Amino acid sequence: MILLISSLGKKDPQILLLIKRLSKIDDIFVLDTHRIHKSKIHLEVAHPGYLFINKKKHILTSIVFTTNPRIDAILNSPKEIIFPNDWRLRLESFLKEFLFLNLDGKNFPGSILKIEQAESKGLLMKKAQEVGLLIPNGTKIGFGIKEEYSWYKPLGFPFSVTNKKGLKSEVTLTAFGFYGDGNDKIESYPILAQEGISADKHVRCFCTQENIFSVFRDNKANERMVDFRELNSDSNHCFIWKKYSLSKKTTLSLFKLLKSLSLTWACPEFLIRDGKEIFIDLNPCGDWYGFFNKNTNIKIANEIYRVIIS
Repeated sequence: MILLISSLGKKDPQILLLIKRLSKIDDIFVLDTHRIHKSKIHLEVAHPGYLFINKKKHILTSIVFTTNPRIDAILNSPKEIIFPNDWRLRLESFLKEFLFLNLDGKNFPGSILKIEQAESKGLLMKKAQEVGLLIPNGTKIGFGIKEEYSWYKPLGFPFSVTNKKGLKSEVTLTAFGFYGDGNDKIESYPILAQEGISADKHVRCFCTQENIFSVFRDNKANERMVDFRELNSDSNHCFIWKKYSLSKKTTLSLFKLLKSLSLTWACPEFLIRDGKEIFIDLNPCGDWYGFFNKNTNIKIANEIYRVIIS
């Protein structure tokens, strides 16, 4: 059985496409992290490499992370749970027990340890620079450094869940600078800070250790260069993604980065300024379906299939 760990849901088009392609290898079970509490699953230490579903034992041939299983996407806690953040942390404990027990199996795009390392921005930027990628200047991580740089974001979960269950907006994006109902300012939390990068293009990719697919969006409508990382939290902007080709040097450096991090694929991002391709993120469990056209999405699914069976 291939286990797809996802927060996108079983009916998401990206998941449906992967199920269609990967079902040619083995049976598929989607572990939907939104509804994991409704799944009758368990693991047994005496039987590593197996998943028990409704008390039936299944051999795990592969585990595929389609989204990061850090619980940042587990937002729909059971109705009887009063404190969602407490629920989220306990659920994370279960997932880590399960994933650590299966570290020796086939995990894609890598083991949970490798994925978490690649999500560490300090280590990621260090590794990226070592393989020859151009990175933003002066990456800093900590407290009280917001005023030193023009771009920053809070560390940790990308979502905050309030314990006020009656609120309509139970979840707040931390990218907007506030947690919960807005009483806690971003200054209270550790942040990642970097130089502001005014760019004319934002590039997103899907990349394995051998092949890459890339698209870009530009900002011609505003007639000025902007930091696309800031536009990500602004719903007033609409972009059209077009095919893009990274330079050979950047492409080869990306292949080296994936190998150095022991990852089979990722969804890296770049900002283009004065023709320079500046690496800003790797997204080892990033989504890709919504950025590419139908034919490219099929090619990406085929590429994932190729990696898993190789």
